[in-house]
Amino acid sequence: MYEDVKDHTLGGHMTEEEARQIVGAYPTDELRAIAAALAIRPSDNTDEDWKRLEAACLLLGELAPSRALAMLKAHKSLRGE
Repeated sequence: MYEDVKDHTLGGHMTEEEARQIVGAYPTDELRAIAAALAIRPSDNTDEDWKRLEAACLLLGELAPSRALAMLKAHKSLRGE
């Protein structure tokens, strides 16, 4: 599941190990909360926040909140990634 999200949804720039280093070993519910919180006000996100959002979404795979994935995709598109 991780590889599908990484390659097809987010562009494949971050490894699973890097994602775990960024957000730690949180359970699924907490990762979903992180992703949802960072997707609420994307204009306020720092570069570090975007990395945390990407890491949380990658680790969650198909369980990532759809709004979080949409915000991350839009951000990456605007940055030309």
